[in-house]
Amino acid sequence: MIQAYQKSARRALALFTLLVLSHRFAMAQDALKDRVVQLLEKLDSADEAQAKSAEDALIKLGVKALPLLPDSVDKPESKNRNSRLKKIRTTLESGPKSSPEASKVTIEGNSIRLSDALKALQQQSGNTVVDLREQNGQETGNPTLQLKLKDAPFFQALDEIARKASLSINFYTAENAIGLLNASNTETARAGDVGAGTSPPNSKFLLYKDAFRMSLNRIGATRDLSGGPHLANLQMELSWEPRLRPIMLKLRTDQLVGVDDKGRKISPSTAGETMELAIRPENPIVDLNLNLIAPERDASKIARLEVVADLTIPLAKQTLTIAKVSDQGKEVSSGDAKLRIMAFEIEAPVWKVTVEVKSPVAAGSEKLDSYRQVNQTPQVFLVKPDAARVALNGGFSSSQGAGPNLMVYEFLFVDIPGKPDDHGLMIEIPGDLKTIPLRWVFENIPLP
Repeated sequence: MIQAYQKSARRALALFTLLVLSHRFAMAQDALKDRVVQLLEKLDSADEAQAKSAEDALIKLGVKALPLLPDSVDKPESKNRNSRLKKIRTTLESGPKSSPEASKVTIEGNSIRLSDALKALQQQSGNTVVDLREQNGQETGNPTLQLKLKDAPFFQALDEIARKASLSINFYTAENAIGLLNASNTETARAGDVGAGTSPPNSKFLLYKDAFRMSLNRIGATRDLSGGPHLANLQMELSWEPRLRPIMLKLRTDQLVGVDDKGRKISPSTAGETMELAIRPENPIVDLNLNLIAPERDASKIARLEVVADLTIPLAKQTLTIAKVSDQGKEVSSGDAKLRIMAFEIEAPVWKVTVEVKSPVAAGSEKLDSYRQVNQTPQVFLVKPDAARVALNGGFSSSQGAGPNLMVYEFLFVDIPGKPDDHGLMIEIPGDLKTIPLRWVFENIPLP
């Protein structure tokens, strides 16, 4: 009886968690949808500058805006709008061609509610930011903030809002989102723990570049008394706007450039080493540990450290759609890509869809030594009768399939109105990979 009770309790907790995730996701999607609708209306403006501004803003929202864009508008007076829509769609589907630019945010006012600031942040950037306080048993105030953010890069805006609201940032939500928690409750928490968050580090060692945020959090040194090399270890974080969903990072220690305050060169502990890291795109952060030959004892600081990395992100994609999500055994293909529905189950309010996906080897993957091990999770949607898309909102699990390039996924959808037979299943698979170079510099790092 006790085991049955424990099992029932676990299922109830899992269901509650799914409902919470569903509610948060729906709020984020509503914010994004509102912003897209506003900008679409401005595409019809007779003011060329206003229409161009709306076009640029939709492009800056990134690929998350794609499901919300209409294919066209069947009105003679909308010819200009349709032309702009085509350009927007083509730009978003082709993906970034160089180091992605930061999403820009404008939020100005003397008494802006935190909830309104977060809604505007999501609308203007296309990135999902979720308030995790209630879920983690924290107090959930909604303070008024004085903000003067004019075309501010996303991460600078996020840090400013978090600082003024006494919140900390959590990159480990596993939802391709950034979470917020009360700063006072997370000062000693480890990143990645339930309820953990990180307050912005010392501004001297916090950098913003394009769509990225780099921070140097800790430096340590060890002295080998047996005559071995003396080492310095630097712990850094690289985070990115969630809309990018990168899949691979190479830390190019072979290109590292360092010098101490005496003008002496600082080298990595292993010469010519390149660290290749498979990263989880649903957590928009990666921890970096850099080991160096420690400077001599008479050095008091690292005067300059230039770090180099290559980041691989997905670009153009292939789309596969099955008309009925409940159509077990149904298979569709496009080129080398295939989608098959293996099973469909309902345990209200959850729909569980088990699928097998065959992904073609994306262009550019030959540059990745461990591409076969990279978890390239497809983007997943339900397609409603009116052609609107509902993104995956209850999480997923994955396992290796029975053949090359085959993966089996279990997708969970929560609180979907209507009947399963009225919904199709759509997945989008990256068709290209783009590797972009990243460089950042920390200066005057004090030595322990």
